[in-house]
Amino acid sequence: MIRILDILRNQTKQQRFETQVKPHLESMYKQAFRYTGNRADAEDLIQDVLLEAFEKRQNLKAVNNVGSWLNRCLYHRFVDRYRSAKRVPDQLDVHSAELQAQLVGDSLDESGYFAQQLLDGIEQLSFEQKSAIKLHDLCGHSLAEVSGIMQMPIGTLKSHLHRGRKQLQKQLQLKPEMQAYRLESRG
Repeated sequence: MIRILDILRNQTKQQRFETQVKPHLESMYKQAFRYTGNRADAEDLIQDVLLEAFEKRQNLKAVNNVGSWLNRCLYHRFVDRYRSAKRVPDQLDVHSAELQAQLVGDSLDESGYFAQQLLDGIEQLSFEQKSAIKLHDLCGHSLAEVSGIMQMPIGTLKSHLHRGRKQLQKQLQLKPEMQAYRLESRG
């Protein structure tokens, strides 16, 4: 009988955790996808964050804004993964933009081509600039939210956004091969 009561207690803890986290899953997935660039890694990232959050569910009671807290945890988990991946450079990333471009070939239309150029340009930015642009410009978070997620003063955040956008603007100026592509596609 005691074992059944323990199972029921665990279910109520799980249910309480699920009701707290469920409204934020969609925004977490969008943010994780922006960070990682592919579905499988985004789902893995969310799973890691949710497992960690479930283990620390006692601390979750004291959190005022659960969504912000989860996004901050997601950001920090991504940073940890990003840094650890940089330490092991010999691994082949099957989700890399270069490999995907080889697989896709020239099947992109003009808007898809320029969207891909934009994403490639973002990937060349510094980590802070990339994160700030993805969170603010692509995910649509406010400056205050991004400042909380990245644990950075708003002034510094604005500086990273400005410099990142400026560098993107410089990188994405039409190159000769892009001009030829645009002319060929228009006929």
